[in-house]
Amino acid sequence: MNILVINTHSLTNTGDAALTLEMLRQLREQFPGSRITLAMDDPASFDGDVHIISSILRWCKTTGGDGRSVWCTRNLLRFLPASLLSLAAFRLFGSRFFPGMSPEQRETVEAYFDAHVVISKPGGFLYTSGGLGMPFLLTIYTIAFAILCHKPHYMLPQSIGPVQRNWQRWLTRWALNRSRLTMIREPASANEMIAIGVARNRWIEVPDLAFAFPPAPAEIACAWLARQGVRCEADRPCIGVTAINWQAQNSAFNLQSQYEEALCEALSRFAASSRARLVFFPHAIGPTIEQDDRVVARRLASRLSGCDVTLIEEQAPPDVMKAAFGQMELFVGTRMHSNIFALSSGTPVVAIGYLHKTEGIMRMLDLASFVVDIRDLTADALLERVERAWRARAELRQSIRVAVAALAQSASHATALIADDLSRYG
Repeated sequence: MNILVINTHSLTNTGDAALTLEMLRQLREQFPGSRITLAMDDPASFDGDVHIISSILRWCKTTGGDGRSVWCTRNLLRFLPASLLSLAAFRLFGSRFFPGMSPEQRETVEAYFDAHVVISKPGGFLYTSGGLGMPFLLTIYTIAFAILCHKPHYMLPQSIGPVQRNWQRWLTRWALNRSRLTMIREPASANEMIAIGVARNRWIEVPDLAFAFPPAPAEIACAWLARQGVRCEADRPCIGVTAINWQAQNSAFNLQSQYEEALCEALSRFAASSRARLVFFPHAIGPTIEQDDRVVARRLASRLSGCDVTLIEEQAPPDVMKAAFGQMELFVGTRMHSNIFALSSGTPVVAIGYLHKTEGIMRMLDLASFVVDIRDLTADALLERVERAWRARAELRQSIRVAVAALAQSASHATALIADDLSRYG
């Protein structure tokens, strides 16, 4: 069987890396001997034993000389009509016709034609952002192309929304009502599916695959942390932190400076009262500068000169990162998968939500009171949650471990749902 996986972003994002590796593990378990092809936005970031091709998005968006993402309008206007002509020839005549395409672009389109099943990687990429909504449109196009090729399409656990524009809601409804099955990873996305009008028999709730992703042994994580200057056995408690440049990634958000100021003040006040060490982790380092967490972490660390701060620049493999987050006494995370990594080891988390997926995940663990929305973030609101989590950390560890075990068990069988549905596909 030929399996094409679409909407794979980059393994320079630790969350994406964990989701991709866990997905591949499950696919190999369910479909032994199958040929798996990953269509990636950042193909150079993956060094594994599967076939890697460039995604449709990669042909329309690239990285400029300054490290920022740049839209390639000419490629967009040329590739989309060419791919539709190729699709028409394939559907009407069964022929392979690739007008004006480069060999790499042809490989991307041909992967759809050769696939027996097309699967959208787990994650969260269907939501309204700023600007004209081109990332949303191209994401829908990658799904629609599979559907128009008459290939069964599945989505592994996703966050959907918020989808705010009418045309985006219409396209989402069209695509997901024609997909075989969409897996939703939290209740907020289930509410969004109902509001959009996706038929109830087209989706099911399945926890995020990162809960099922196995961490490295604790001793390996401690050795890596030691090389970064962080000792697990030190008498000073370690507070893990991830921060994000959300304004650079979403032009609809214009409160980046307010977010950084509130985060900095709350951490400073807490570190002073608890004698804690603040450890900034680079959960994502690319592929573009807008997505590099180290840029924000450096700014915050420079403002926290009076605190005990460790700024980690090196990104470890995702299993080591997950285990390292579990060595923290408390975690203050903006990156959602950094929070899932910490929670998977029982580490109490105070989460800053930049999309509703964060609040949804925390609510599943009965931890909604430890979330603050990035748009409403103040130092006082964040500090109140951090201090409350700190006081209750022993009790929280016990309850989190029990709740996470159930989610991990359910997430580990996500691809079995695809195998079961494919057995009935005709």
